[in-house]
Amino acid sequence: MEPVAELVNPPYPPRKFPNIAISGTPGTGKTTLARALVERVRGLTYVDFGREAEARDCREKYDEELQTWVIDEDRVSGPADLSCYSSKQL
Repeated sequence: MEPVAELVNPPYPPRKFPNIAISGTPGTGKTTLARALVERVRGLTYVDFGREAEARDCREKYDEELQTWVIDEDRVSGPADLSCYSSKQL
């Protein structure tokens, strides 16, 4: 499917609520914030993107300076992968 056509007619069902992605360097409170949102907003589900990347073998290399994995986001978050998630995921 052509990129523009995919935006107009996506190959996955439309969602009523967006996914929320929280990113940043290690130790800044991303998980704490995400879990607090899940507790306060009915229907949200927490998904650990790093664990998903590991499970799907989408880690590229380990960054020694930042002490974290570099993730191939296109492989984890492409349209085919998004279709397996329900709406309202965090």
